[in-house]
Amino acid sequence: MATQVTGAGGTTTSFSNTPQAKDDLFTYDSFQSVFLNVMANDLGGNAKTLWSVDNGINNTGAMNGYTAADLLTQDLARTESPTSETSYNGAKIWITSDGLVGYDATTLSAAFKAQLQGLNAGQYLTDSFIYSVRLGNGTLSWATATVHFAGTNDAAVISGVSTGAVVEAGGVANAITGTPTVSGTLTDTDVDNTPNTFQAVAPGTAGDHGYGTYQMTAGGVWTFTLNNNNAAVQGLNVGQHLTETFTVHTQDGTAQVVTVTINGTNDAAVISGTIAGTVVEAGGAINGTPSVSGTLTDTDVDNLANTFQAVGAGGATDHGYGTFAMNAAGTWTYTLDNTNSAVQELNAGDHLIDTFTVRTADGTAQVVTVTINGITDNATVNLSASTVAEGAVANYVFTATLS
Repeated sequence: MATQVTGAGGTTTSFSNTPQAKDDLFTYDSFQSVFLNVMANDLGGNAKTLWSVDNGINNTGAMNGYTAADLLTQDLARTESPTSETSYNGAKIWITSDGLVGYDATTLSAAFKAQLQGLNAGQYLTDSFIYSVRLGNGTLSWATATVHFAGTNDAAVISGVSTGAVVEAGGVANAITGTPTVSGTLTDTDVDNTPNTFQAVAPGTAGDHGYGTYQMTAGGVWTFTLNNNNAAVQGLNVGQHLTETFTVHTQDGTAQVVTVTINGTNDAAVISGTIAGTVVEAGGAINGTPSVSGTLTDTDVDNLANTFQAVGAGGATDHGYGTFAMNAAGTWTYTLDNTNSAVQELNAGDHLIDTFTVRTADGTAQVVTVTINGITDNATVNLSASTVAEGAVANYVFTATLS
């Protein structure tokens, strides 16, 4: 039994380590300064006092015992200020004036802190120190206080490509494919997980707005695929945009939003209605049929339906046999030029073809074809007479011009 004589009266303190002091366990999840009531579960009644604290490392460096000098000597620094005593892993420890142990986790060793930072949720590290209580009869009893540090997840730091752009398909029946997919690579650093490791997402997972789908590999590569059948996507015109987003996660659940810009393109209108007509040239006493009209309609996913580019009266045709006009509602009118020499030369059964092009609001073109039917023009007869003597034979000359 180790003994130590202290005080002017020769008070004797002995170390019999009776079982009054009980081991303690405290759990924390952050570096902080706390006060530990190590005597809360100890026996010995009100006469016991907290006597000493120590890191528990004996002369051999192993934490499996104590030396007499470690705990027999009373720690007199009974203020809130820490002493030079430390725990096994370097936290400053001291006895307070009200019988608690001050424990400052901010002073733990750098190596231990690094280990703590590497802990994930559900993982633990422990620190410890030993303490003694002095019983009323002067004997000391000692126990171990263990400080349990619970790991918490440290959010990953994500870098890399988190934006992209695609272009919708356009033209006639989406024949112009656009740019339907875009990919990017994300990286991450994480003190408590494997770096550059992500939660994989299977192909075909819907984006937040339903404009397409995405997938994510465990290596950090994301791919977005545009849904060109989506009505909102098809409704985009040149210069218009939609935004799609989706969220990917690192191994530990740290989230990263990926934003994809969807750029619009023109989808060709689908045109229906009257695209041909017939006129008849004027001839003789017949005025013919000098004009013809028709109405076109259109459907267009990215423009107003039944809307055309207007052309004023007198618009030139491709062959110049007449003129045309077009209103915004889709009605075209062709007017034959009966003064045109080629038209006038038509005879019954002869034909000419004239064409002109009209356009929908988005520029989709439609050729209108007009057939010009000929008719027989009356002949123009000129009679030339000669002057002859009475009783002589007169000769007459007839000339005729057909047109």
